[in-house]
Amino acid sequence: MMDETLLQTTTKHITCTICLEVFEEPKALPCLHTFCKKCIHSYITRNTTVLTGPNGFRCPICRIFIPAPLGKQMSPQSWAASFQANHMIFSLVEAYRNPRTQQNLNTCLEHPNKELEIYCFDHRVFLCSLCSLKHRQCTDVQAKEDATERLQSLSALSISMDSTDDMMKEMYEQCNEIEKQIAARKARLISIEEKEEEAKRLTAQLKREMIERIEQAAMPTIARLRKKKEKELQKTERDIKKYERILANATDSIKLLQSAKDGQKKEQLDEAVQFAASTKQTCLKKVSSLNKKLEKASFEFRPSRAVTEFLSSFEYIVGVDTQPEDDDSGNANRSDDERPPVFHRAHSCMEFTQTPRQRPTPARRQRHTASSMSLDMEDATPNLAANQMRTLAEIRINASKVKPSWITGLGVFPDGRILLADYHSSRLILFSHDYNLLSEIQITSAPYDVTVTDENSFMITRPESSESVVSGSIEDNELRLGAGLTTAFPARCLNYNRDYLVVCSSSVVEILERDQEFWTEKHSHSFVRSKFTYVAVDGERGTVYLTDQKYPEPQLLCLSFSGEVVWRFVHPDLNFPTGVAFSGTKVFVASWDRCSVLELDLVGNYSGVVFRDIQYPWKLAIGPDPDKLIVSQHKNTLTDELKRYAKVLVF
Repeated sequence: MMDETLLQTTTKHITCTICLEVFEEPKALPCLHTFCKKCIHSYITRNTTVLTGPNGFRCPICRIFIPAPLGKQMSPQSWAASFQANHMIFSLVEAYRNPRTQQNLNTCLEHPNKELEIYCFDHRVFLCSLCSLKHRQCTDVQAKEDATERLQSLSALSISMDSTDDMMKEMYEQCNEIEKQIAARKARLISIEEKEEEAKRLTAQLKREMIERIEQAAMPTIARLRKKKEKELQKTERDIKKYERILANATDSIKLLQSAKDGQKKEQLDEAVQFAASTKQTCLKKVSSLNKKLEKASFEFRPSRAVTEFLSSFEYIVGVDTQPEDDDSGNANRSDDERPPVFHRAHSCMEFTQTPRQRPTPARRQRHTASSMSLDMEDATPNLAANQMRTLAEIRINASKVKPSWITGLGVFPDGRILLADYHSSRLILFSHDYNLLSEIQITSAPYDVTVTDENSFMITRPESSESVVSGSIEDNELRLGAGLTTAFPARCLNYNRDYLVVCSSSVVEILERDQEFWTEKHSHSFVRSKFTYVAVDGERGTVYLTDQKYPEPQLLCLSFSGEVVWRFVHPDLNFPTGVAFSGTKVFVASWDRCSVLELDLVGNYSGVVFRDIQYPWKLAIGPDPDKLIVSQHKNTLTDELKRYAKVLVF
């Protein structure tokens, strides 16, 4: 008698791994994996449509190649129907759907008066003596008592095979991920070699251009020197002739005196002395005049001030800056927030020798510098704004089991809900308007920045993913990701305002406009020697605000959509800019190493520091209330607890 436990099998063993439903018309592949007929049909069709003359396919579970049932003569549309039905699974499904009493378990469904006495392993079904007549051609038929023990063993084997398949699938996925990481590291090795060659090429190019520049400047300098030399030579020769004439007059006077002395006549002596005295006075005047002219005259060759200053400050041909690349870990040897604000003078050499053809799409000439104060005043006391902000509340996220949190993205919905991106733990977290946790989701590729696009929609950046910009939505306070947005570069930060979306990397800014459900690229600008951190956009005025950590002057940059620099803000209070946010008539920017938040107006006038009670501010966000600002904080040396907090500030 067949055990009742065999019929009461768990749904796991009678569930199709494609549709995740109970089997319908189970079909067994040669590798012994079973699927619904319609599911394996759809799978085969989908995977052979793009092939010319397909001769088989791979099993969805074990990936073993399955040849076409009857060769290439049959169409893939009919392959699924040709595979053998899994009668054992069919029987288990029937037992699961139509449980019978202990008495009915022993009787035949077609012949209720007959007991089940035989089991056919070819068709995997129990038979009565009448039904067995139809199976006389079968090769594997046993009595029920003998078959029961064998079926129990097969059931246990099936469970073990399922566990093995699950483990194989996980191991395949793990191996694929490891292979991806190996490929990424190999690509990085190649990239490092390429960057070294690029540095050598750039160094050689700078050397050539500097030599060419010096030679070009030397030719007119030498020509002017030659002209000046000829002029000085002529003048000096004239002076020599004048001295020779004066000397001749003095010599004549001496001869006259000697002649009078030899004659020993008083009158001649007196006349000679009187004439010599007159000659002496004349010679003294002429010699004195010539000496004064000689003292005033100078002929020197000195390098220009620009050359001497450049040589005295010159240290490097190119600056070597190790920055955290967008790899899978989200960190390099040293993260952005740990890099000290050092100013390299070497970049002035690059700026001096750069030619227009080396700038892909350079920004226009700046019209206005918001502050001309020297960066040498970095130790000065920060300027405080008239209105100071205070802490209203603190938003706390749950601790991650993987890494300490790093809140790199903040967004505020019109109803006050707040969306946070935790880069280190690869999470998106949603809070209510009163700062209570609503939901969170784990994302395979870590999110870096977020921006809200309407009441229930948002967009995120994933710098390590091939689709670095992805849309998302909220349904019943549950976060869901949607379609990706194609960009020509790995996007790191983004911001949306009034149908305009600005996406940027460390050196490229792309401006897109929304047309109903589609995004259209309006402008794209590339910059040299820039390191953009965050961005904010004013869609009404057509301006973009960017924090730029470039050397030697970190700055807050205001660009027009066309790429013109409207104004730039450089100030000792802004030594290492991170987050930036725009609202109404105010622009807020985070000064990371100063542990403060600064306020400016829309034309770049500096109001001062509006908040100082925060440790290493990172990302800023403003919602529907223009007087409420949300700030995250991060530094590797901070405690894990502080890294999980974002502060809500108000005036």
